[in-house]
Amino acid sequence: MKPIHNITLTVLTRFIQMFAGFSVAVLTARFLGPTLRGEYFLYMNFVAIAIQFGDLGFSISTMYQSAKHPDSKQSLVPLFTIIAGVIGILAWVALILASKEVFHLLDIKLNYAFLVGIGIPFGLYALFASNWLIGAGKIHVYNGVESIKQLFLVSSLCFFGLQYASLDLFLCLSIASSILSALILSRWTLKCGFVFKFDRALFGSQFHYAAKSWIISCLFFGMSRFIVLWMDAYTTKEALGIWSIALQIGDAISIIPCAIGQVMFADTVAADDPWKVAKGYIRQTAWIMTLACLGAAVVGFPLIRLAFGKPYEGAYFQLLFLLPGIWLRGILSPLGQYIGAIGQPLYVVPVWGGGLLVSMTLGWFFIRQWQGIGAMISISIAYVFVSACLWILATRNRKQLIGVKV
Repeated sequence: MKPIHNITLTVLTRFIQMFAGFSVAVLTARFLGPTLRGEYFLYMNFVAIAIQFGDLGFSISTMYQSAKHPDSKQSLVPLFTIIAGVIGILAWVALILASKEVFHLLDIKLNYAFLVGIGIPFGLYALFASNWLIGAGKIHVYNGVESIKQLFLVSSLCFFGLQYASLDLFLCLSIASSILSALILSRWTLKCGFVFKFDRALFGSQFHYAAKSWIISCLFFGMSRFIVLWMDAYTTKEALGIWSIALQIGDAISIIPCAIGQVMFADTVAADDPWKVAKGYIRQTAWIMTLACLGAAVVGFPLIRLAFGKPYEGAYFQLLFLLPGIWLRGILSPLGQYIGAIGQPLYVVPVWGGGLLVSMTLGWFFIRQWQGIGAMISISIAYVFVSACLWILATRNRKQLIGVKV
């Protein structure tokens, strides 16, 4: 399939997922209210952080290995299944120990830590299996499973939320959607002839690439997610709930460049001149993100008021300060995939580390001054820093970076 065809089909699927994600935000905001919506977002964010750290970079290395060495696909399945099970259970236990009733390291009750922690091993498995499919050129399967997951969550929230809306129920349904996704994906992974064996040689060959990918992905994720800790510390749960709407709308817009990056990865790995391939994708992403961000700025206020209600109007003004960062985050998706496809050069790690430092340092100061708007300003400035540095590295040093004549 031609790249533009892949992109079109994948972006169309992402629009379905964007609608589903937006619907989940509306339903949780309407049924729970700002305060409980803030708690819901905080607890699910803890799960997302646990999955991001528990990933250990093996989701990206699995996609890379599956695309670069198709003959290793069968051996990858038991490897990432074991990693997901072991790391997922350990992360689940760690979340329980960090709860208020145990060591009080996180602002989460023991019963909620136990509940949402169930989703960590299943979420890790789904992440590994999805990247395995993408690397194997089966992105259409990944698209289908993600759509089923989102539609299940939306329909179940609608069905049960009208009569039994509660924080506990919504958390249960969110975790159930992750379990459903993992079970469907397991059907495809088992097709390759699953043999429960830990391949030490394959694990060792992936470790170096996975370690670099893990550090970079955690830093990238932390630029927009770790700042939640400052929001929780210096604002109220109600303010966190309103702010989470703006952040989730930004995440929905970012689904588009993520789709382009996923399609692009296998093409870039196989290309003789990866930079030439990457530039084409980056240009397409820039145009798409410009239209998406302008659209959000124009229709954002009436849409938020209509969909979420008057209490969430403040999310629009926070979104305006986030949109410059979202545009740059869109460019970072194909640019980051290009860097990953050429082996994740180690010297890009300090760039991402600097981005996280900028986000957290400015966030600590700005949030105490301007609350949610301050958080968005911090995130946007961090994306400016990272995108500028990576672009300079990719253009000025591309001969050393990719080892080809351009």
